[in-house]
Order: sequence, then C-alpha cells, then structure tokens
Amino acid sequence: MLPFHAAGRHGFGQEMNVRQGIDEKAAGDFGGWSDTSLMRRTYTHAEKTAEKIHEAQLRGLRAAEEKTKLTLLRPIEAKRKGRA
Repeated sequence: MLPFHAAGRHGFGQEMNVRQGIDEKAAGDFGGWSDTSLMRRTYTHAEKTAEKIHEAQLRGLRAAEEKTKLTLLRPIEAKRKGRA
C-alpha cells in the first residue's frame, strides 16, 4: 500500500507535469521539490505512450504535406481504412 504522502505527491506530479502539461520547474516549485529530476523519476510516468507518439507522427506528416505540397498521409490513411 502506498503511504498517503507518496500517493499525494505522485498524484500531484503526474497530474500537473504529465496530464496538464505544466512545465517541470513550475510543478516542482509549487509541489515543494527542490530537485525536479526527483519528481520526474519518482512521481511521474508515461501515459498513453503509443497514442501520443502516433498523434505526433501524424501532426508531423500533415505539417510536411502542407509545407512541401506532397501527398504523404493519404496513402497511410487509406491503408488504415482498408482501401489500399
């Protein structure tokens, strides 16, 4: 069982730094960590990693399409929908 103090710090670190995207320094200062690397290593963890990476890749492809006027994404989307 997780002690209350650790559970509270874990919840705060995870919510602020990972879920809300508050920068590490601000979350660490407000949460009372003198060393933000301790907060990152101990009280936060990755969530929905594959989904976030996939979304970032799609954003990058869309941006590259706009910039280069090449068709990069549509063949991938068609394949995912079973049309290719």
